[in-house]
Amino acid sequence: MTTPLGPAPGLPDARVRWLRAEEQRLLDWGARAVDDLGFGYLDSTGRIDETAGHPLLVTARMTYVFAIAARRGRSDAAGLRDHGVRALLDRFPDREHGGWVSQLERPLGRKSGYDHAFVLLAAAAVRDAGTEGAALFDAAAAIVQERFWRADEGAIADSFAADWSDPEPYRGANANMHLVEAFLAAWAATADADWLRKAGRIAERLIHGAARSHGWRIPEHFDEHWRPLLRYNADRPEDQFRPYGYLVGHSFEWARLLVQLSDAFSSCGRESPRWLGDAATALWERALEVGWSPDSRAGFVYSLDWEDRVVVDARLHWVVSEAAGAAAALARRGVPGAAVWGERIWADIESRFADPAGSWHHELDAAGRPSARVWPGKPDLYHAYQAVVSAQGEA
Repeated sequence: MTTPLGPAPGLPDARVRWLRAEEQRLLDWGARAVDDLGFGYLDSTGRIDETAGHPLLVTARMTYVFAIAARRGRSDAAGLRDHGVRALLDRFPDREHGGWVSQLERPLGRKSGYDHAFVLLAAAAVRDAGTEGAALFDAAAAIVQERFWRADEGAIADSFAADWSDPEPYRGANANMHLVEAFLAAWAATADADWLRKAGRIAERLIHGAARSHGWRIPEHFDEHWRPLLRYNADRPEDQFRPYGYLVGHSFEWARLLVQLSDAFSSCGRESPRWLGDAATALWERALEVGWSPDSRAGFVYSLDWEDRVVVDARLHWVVSEAAGAAAALARRGVPGAAVWGERIWADIESRFADPAGSWHHELDAAGRPSARVWPGKPDLYHAYQAVVSAQGEA
């Protein structure tokens, strides 16, 4: 998120004012998560949930958020950013084997590519914030490239045992998608075009290949030979990170990332593959067509099966956040209807997700009531904050 663009087309002045206020309200909430070990997991009341422990994911995401907030002039954000950097340098590293533990309370758990993607994302955002930020970036870049990246596949492996043995015979779109975002941030921080090449290879495999061949629905799960596993976790459809089926939220997230990748290629004097823009629009249009109100209730559903039947009808805050981000990116590209959809999505967020008590409800049931089937608590500013910031004009 580096290029000032101005507010997304089609947003009324009142909406822009609301977004500015909402940005600060979200950051006020996130500041509650600070504790001695990094950032804790906030429950729905804004208290740290001691039973949730300290996931690496939460501290990495919050460090990233406060790095962006510091760049945007929030007075206390630099201190919160630096607190996160120190936690990522001092608390979470695996001193014996390298990399980062996925949870402080379970240091012998598996090493996750998904979690390490967020360490690299945070590290890229803080690379220029002093020697500690630079050290974190160098360490994260080395681990991701040496341990997770598979040059022969043009993607990353998903997980390993704590000592880097026992590679999982699974490949996931989710972890690879977040590495695309992290690689884009690393390119923005370094101007090293190799990061763009890696991001482009992942996008080509998962979108130009797999999504295109599945009617612009993104398969989430693959075996180690990249054969789609369309029934994976059919018995666990509400899984937070590896749910069964087609996730409209990831189509929106990918649409945003493909626009950013295309812009990045162009900005460094390289020809942007034409398919990037076409694919972003196709993903967006398919997700709108089948994901909004397929059960005749307002909002985007969490997941569908491969015949577009609703699997999990919960409305997740990250899904609508990514829809808002995609709308802003595509509206700036002049995609028909994107600006109108952008305001429609923000109206849904303001009326149903933005909790007057603080932050956003992370989950609503199909009737619009706060729920916790998939995602309990309110620990995560990453999706909401990015959506608010992108709509205001930082991409």
